[in-house]
Amino acid sequence: MRGGSSRWAGWITGALAAVTLVVLASPAAAACRVPATLMGFSAGLPMMATALHLNRPVTIVALGSSSTYGTGASTPERTYPAQLQAALSQGLPGRAVAVINRGVNGDTATMMLERLQQDVVAEQPTLVIWQTGTNDVLRGVPLAEFLLTVRAGLARLRAAGADVVLMETQWLPTHEGDPTLAAYIDGLRTLARETGTPLFRRHALMTHLIEDQRVPAERLIGEDKLHMRDEAYACTAAVLADRILATLPQAAQRTAAR
Repeated sequence: MRGGSSRWAGWITGALAAVTLVVLASPAAAACRVPATLMGFSAGLPMMATALHLNRPVTIVALGSSSTYGTGASTPERTYPAQLQAALSQGLPGRAVAVINRGVNGDTATMMLERLQQDVVAEQPTLVIWQTGTNDVLRGVPLAEFLLTVRAGLARLRAAGADVVLMETQWLPTHEGDPTLAAYIDGLRTLARETGTPLFRRHALMTHLIEDQRVPAERLIGEDKLHMRDEAYACTAAVLADRILATLPQAAQRTAAR
């Protein structure tokens, strides 16, 4: 079922979360530790680095579907965008960092493209984190059509002057082993390499947590076998923040800390 993001939109900018960076000592954050070789970005974030170097505010738009909106999270503060803002604010002290949640339940890539101008470009973002693919798999959207849509969206976001991080599909218990899901994951990873776009390998993260017996699957995914739970949101935010900060030049981070 589709829905708006307005219910929680007001919480995001000022939200404070208990779990922040991967390096923190909370049980959830400790469980989220993953090898940098698994989760490292293959490309930088030049627009964000420039904004920090020039002491400009950083606006991040989280574009996506239910796992961006936060369906399954116990409170608004436990959505990944809210926790990402808290983590980045801690990692970049003294800087104005706003993470705007533009997740809409049930959205496919095409639906997100249709609202790109109003929901994303109009915010003049420094960085866009585009989570997409899961609903396309569930609705049987042909892979070629999905990839063309994402490619078109990347072009529009870059033309608007934003960095982009793509976030791949989640671990999906009803489709693990399904060649369609595997093809989507491989296809988005290939597109990211071809376009020089950093990719957050969410499926790889969740698979690693489960297979390494760090977090049981039932604590990552709800009883509906689809929507993420608090620990999945916490790990998504913690690892994503860690990767963003690791990508930024140290000089930009030092400037941000002044």
